[in-house]
Amino acid sequence: MKKGVLFVISCLCLVIIQEICEAKIGDDMKKGVLFIVSGPSGVGKTCIVNEALKRLRDEDYDMARVVTYTSRPKRPKEVDGIDYNFISREDFEQKIRDDFFLEFSKHINHFYGSPKIIDGNLNLGKSFILTVNIEGVRNAKKTYYDSVSIWIDPPDANVLRNRLLGRNDCGKEEIERRLEKAKEEIEQAHKNRLFKYFLVNDVFEQSVNEFMMLVKKFI
Repeated sequence: MKKGVLFVISCLCLVIIQEICEAKIGDDMKKGVLFIVSGPSGVGKTCIVNEALKRLRDEDYDMARVVTYTSRPKRPKEVDGIDYNFISREDFEQKIRDDFFLEFSKHINHFYGSPKIIDGNLNLGKSFILTVNIEGVRNAKKTYYDSVSIWIDPPDANVLRNRLLGRNDCGKEEIERRLEKAKEEIEQAHKNRLFKYFLVNDVFEQSVNEFMMLVKKFI
């Protein structure tokens, strides 16, 4: 009888020790950081993120960019699955019904959304950069309230206009609409408390370096 009691006690002790060790490992594992980057169309946020991410990986930082989904048409130099996951409006709406997205929003008549798949990887210590429009930031921060939000401004409206013209992917009427939308977004970004950090993309190399310095503060 005594041996049976001792055996049970020994088993309980082993279970308790295992749970303590697992809890300790969980506490020691550093959760990944989600960086949410936004800015008006044409400001160069994607170029900054891609170049910074390339250099950070070269320095052995465990990071990735979240490839978001969109229902808008692919631009000439964009690559499906790298720049965006390009899907039809019907497929996008089906994914909304399937609760596939962490966040989604409509911007200039097209849908944009971020997949929920990053959740598990963040818990395992991998960090991500999510590039979204201002409405996407608002939606994402409802779930990831501790994320690092960064807004990128153009030096001025004329520079932004020239960058949009340089894309050569839409007519003047569409560019004027994007500029008007950009003006609204810039005002919102500086009035509300969605963003903790602000960068101005004037000189590209300087902007990339500033972005990298900011990221390195958190990982």
